[in-house]
Amino acid sequence: MATVRRTIDEVSISTKSRIDGMVAAMTVDPTSELAENVTETPHCGSCETPVGYDPDHRVVTWVEADTVHTEHFCTPACRQEFLQDKSGSQ
Repeated sequence: MATVRRTIDEVSISTKSRIDGMVAAMTVDPTSELAENVTETPHCGSCETPVGYDPDHRVVTWVEADTVHTEHFCTPACRQEFLQDKSGSQ
């Protein structure tokens, strides 16, 4: 049981480190103008449209095989399409 607990703790620390790194890489000055200092924008996981700061922007994050995955979507319909395709392929 101790080995299982240690392994879970190691995965949790590893996952947290990856998430912290992703957040640090995506941090933008909150006092800047909208889209100022932003050199890259995520693309929709369904239709590849640049998402930017669209108010309909949706994000899905999951952990699979000890890896954090994140997909951005330009509309709720694109998000739903992706989730249906993902659930159908498993």
